[in-house]
Amino acid sequence: MELATSQKEIGGKQWQILLLPPTRGLELGRRLLALLGPVVGKAVGAVAGAQGGAKGAAAPAGSMLDADIDPGLLGDTVSALAAALASPDAPALIKELVTTGVHCDGKEVNGATFDLLFQGEYQTLMLVTAWIIEANFKIPFGSLAAVARRQFDRQTADPSPPAPEKS
Repeated sequence: MELATSQKEIGGKQWQILLLPPTRGLELGRRLLALLGPVVGKAVGAVAGAQGGAKGAAAPAGSMLDADIDPGLLGDTVSALAAALASPDAPALIKELVTTGVHCDGKEVNGATFDLLFQGEYQTLMLVTAWIIEANFKIPFGSLAAVARRQFDRQTADPSPPAPEKS
């Protein structure tokens, strides 16, 4: 039986992960759920509220990417994420996820290379971590991030029509 892997380019580097074996995945998943459960709950609530869903009701058809999210609900999600990342377990859990079966440009990421690889590269670290979680646990952080970005773009877009060109 061949082990399942996933590959992706992030931050100009080629990343490859070996998907977690179930026993290890269950342990890390338990820790992730404790850390990120409130974040996912807030995000789902924000999307359901934006789509007109009532508590206990099925969400209307359509993509969550099309949802108009109340900035207050989005703010609650970001606050929950900040609180989760401030947890004492967050750095150790992130490092454990990124050093378990992960390769960057063909080289193993381990405890000795972690700090060198991600020094000053926190955005890459967060993108790699989110991808590892998505690949292993099917939590759609990429979709949630896309919703947040689209909402930000809508709120900051200039509503005035473009000025006519002068000839």
